[in-house]
Amino acid sequence: MPKLKKASLNVSHNLLFILTPIIIGFGLILIVVLLEIYSGYKQLNENIESYQEHIKIRMKDEVTSVVAISEFYYNQNKDSLSDEEIIIGIKNILETINSSDIGYFFATDYSGNVITGPGYGINQLEVEDKNGLKIVQELIKLSQNGGGYLEYYLPDIDGLEQAPKISYVLPFKPYGWYIGAGVLMSEIDTMTQAYKQEIINESIRIIIAISLSIIFIMLFLTVINRRFYKQMEKEVICIKLFSETQKLNLLNLIPVNLNIKN
Repeated sequence: MPKLKKASLNVSHNLLFILTPIIIGFGLILIVVLLEIYSGYKQLNENIESYQEHIKIRMKDEVTSVVAISEFYYNQNKDSLSDEEIIIGIKNILETINSSDIGYFFATDYSGNVITGPGYGINQLEVEDKNGLKIVQELIKLSQNGGGYLEYYLPDIDGLEQAPKISYVLPFKPYGWYIGAGVLMSEIDTMTQAYKQEIINESIRIIIAISLSIIFIMLFLTVINRRFYKQMEKEVICIKLFSETQKLNLLNLIPVNLNIKN
């Protein structure tokens, strides 16, 4: 009986020895998954803000490049072409260059006459958006102060949807214009959502990979446990048989000893 009790204690001890690392490991993996979700969510918000800022910087860089090209064209031709010919050349440049992120470029003089872009050939100085903001006048102010961003609603011209937009303008000093480009806020939202979905998909892939690893480890440990328990069952049976045999031998020996004493 003492050996049987000891065997049972050994089984319990070995069972505890196997299950403890499994439970701890599962807990640690669960913590890792939760931290990954939290980290992914935090990074997502940071990256969205960074991405939106990236679009604004990209817009500024594109406009800066186009203005530099226009100024170079002007300087190269100012002594050989008339102003009218140079203006036609710059218009062609602005209408030819197109950015996949930003779209078209526009230009307007400081009197409000559209050189190229929506509303071409019309004076837009008094045009307002639906909130009463005089868009062209604000863009002129920004340009005269060195350039900058303006958020507004598209005016109802050329059949354009009155949607929120952000534009960046820079001065074109030779002719007193501003040159700019803009992006609809809905386009930024669309690009942001696409980027957000990309981050979410990556997080899901990581979580799935971790989950599959957990399943594999649990299956592996289950197989080991089954083999271990089968072996332990055999050992317990052997101990029981040995104990019963010893008990029988002891009972058989007692009468013999008594006869000797008699």
